[in-house]
Amino acid sequence: MDLINVVEPRGYFDRANRFVPKPYYSLNEHKWQEKLDAFIDYQKENPDVPLPAREKYHGLNLGKWVSTQRTAYRQDTLSAERIERLEEAGFVWDAIEQQWQAGYQAFIDYQKENPDVLIPQRAQYHDYNLGVWVSNQRTDYNTGTLSAERIERLEDAGIVWDQLEEQWQAGYATLIAYKEEHGDVLVSRRAKYRDLNLGNWVDRQRTAKTRGALSTERIERLEEAGFVWDSNEEAWQAQYRAFIAYKEEHGDVSVPQKIKYQGYNLGRWASKQRWTKNKGTLSAEKVELLEEAGIIWGKRGRKNNDY
Repeated sequence: MDLINVVEPRGYFDRANRFVPKPYYSLNEHKWQEKLDAFIDYQKENPDVPLPAREKYHGLNLGKWVSTQRTAYRQDTLSAERIERLEEAGFVWDAIEQQWQAGYQAFIDYQKENPDVLIPQRAQYHDYNLGVWVSNQRTDYNTGTLSAERIERLEDAGIVWDQLEEQWQAGYATLIAYKEEHGDVLVSRRAKYRDLNLGNWVDRQRTAKTRGALSTERIERLEEAGFVWDSNEEAWQAQYRAFIAYKEEHGDVSVPQKIKYQGYNLGRWASKQRWTKNKGTLSAEKVELLEEAGIIWGKRGRKNNDY
């Protein structure tokens, strides 16, 4: 059989090759890898921060690229190899889940930096709307739309579902901090401490107890801290403390009638103690405390009107 030698026109294969698809890597893989590398760098620089949909990073539309990967994943058009590489890089397929994780991490970090501090509704933390996020978790919890797994994680992190309870806990923690600094919980009515109107908070506890609206558990905790329910008794204790401080500073309790000390009319207070004792209306316990401090009950006719 004779062989036929077919001669193709010059340049035929060169022209034909233009219509043959180039290898997948050369067309698309390089750009895809470039953006994956950028994504990894972004994650290192911004750990636990969701990537906004319109975010540009080093000149790349990285936010759009991330959205594209999620869409391809949902449509089952993303290769298994790319899925694996993305997951190794920490990629989160569910954008809503990623946002929740970012809020949760911000909540954890805030709690570490600000223990026992109430998170205000409009609180911003590292440019994250943490107050709104916490409020949303409470809403989802109350409507039964928060998963058991998230509930458990939030409770482990110390969230308080009842906002009023959280406010009480914050007030109580501030009261304890005040005690650690001052040695007691004799808080004046208008006192502010650590950005809280602590005097008002204390008054509300007394009012709630008087009305029978304060739980036994809260009463016990306050009493363990040394809380004084009678505001008149508290005022007496506060001025007695100033009386003792005066003695420590001056060596005696001969307080001039018109003197003010530590914000109190201490001279008048000392005179009132003598007057109430003479009337027989000063309790034996208070008489004993004052005598231990060195008070002199009778007038001695001093020229400087000590009494």
